[in-house]
Amino acid sequence: MIYSVPLRYQSACLESGTFPPELKPAVEYFEQMFERPEIDSRNLIITGPVGCGKTWLVHAFHNYALKKYRRYAKKMVSIPAEWKDGKRVSRSYMKWVDNPEPEPGFDKSSYYTLKEIIDNVRISWETKEQSPVLYDCLKIPLLIIDEVGRTYGTQSERVELFDLFDTRWENKLPTVCISNFPRTNEKNPEDSLEYKLGQGIIDRLYDNAIVIEMKTTSRRNSK
Repeated sequence: MIYSVPLRYQSACLESGTFPPELKPAVEYFEQMFERPEIDSRNLIITGPVGCGKTWLVHAFHNYALKKYRRYAKKMVSIPAEWKDGKRVSRSYMKWVDNPEPEPGFDKSSYYTLKEIIDNVRISWETKEQSPVLYDCLKIPLLIIDEVGRTYGTQSERVELFDLFDTRWENKLPTVCISNFPRTNEKNPEDSLEYKLGQGIIDRLYDNAIVIEMKTTSRRNSK
């Protein structure tokens, strides 16, 4: 959800350095992204098992980017679903509203899970209007997508996702993708990004991309 950092990740920052050594190229990618006069168009793909620190790094960078470049003139709010006689008559959706306390600067990055993007594809079909989230995904200079592969939707929804990745690729807009699944999986082909996203998306996503495959186990405390 744009401009929303989950409570667990609000303290994540690049300076803390509590990330696995194999993520150093990703940290350098993040730090350099906004220091350059022109944003690098290369994608960044981080894959690895659950709990190894992928999402932490994404939020660490997102916190850094928002703190330095965020524009507060607009913000997103959640409009709840409507119910009538025990039946849902409309889905919940995100909406732009004016922020009463705008600050200088400009947006350069947005963070969503893939499920949020697919949910907004469905909302656009129902309302027959492009949702602010989808518009943001098409235009934002740096798009960060988490949980890639956990939800891949129907064939029609995958076509919409292809249009998203194709548009960003054509316009040289970098995308950061975080996933628990590798690009290919010989033993279990269905547990691969190629199977879940389709070859068309994968071809554009991996074009000249920086790819980091983490091998560490979960860093979360077990109980």
